[in-house]
Amino acid sequence: MGLTEPNNKNFLTFGTSRQFITKLFGFILFLLIISFVLKETALIFTLGAGLIFLALAALIPWALNEINNYTIRPFRILKFLFILIIIILAIGAL
Repeated sequence: MGLTEPNNKNFLTFGTSRQFITKLFGFILFLLIISFVLKETALIFTLGAGLIFLALAALIPWALNEINNYTIRPFRILKFLFILIIIILAIGAL
């Protein structure tokens, strides 16, 4: 079911790690929308790259958990890669 939860439920006092990454992702997406409105090209590319790296960072604990449990589901991985490719293409289309 996505990301694994750490034993410490107070991860950086933002709730669980999933909640923290979700809030950070939403905040960067919000800034990205504002930069589209203001037509700030450099900020758009910077925030877009930040979203890609955040998505990759969110995938690491989930992938490690899948490998440790020997329950690698290729369709989940393909779904994530498909979403990641769409994000990269959307940023590249700018």
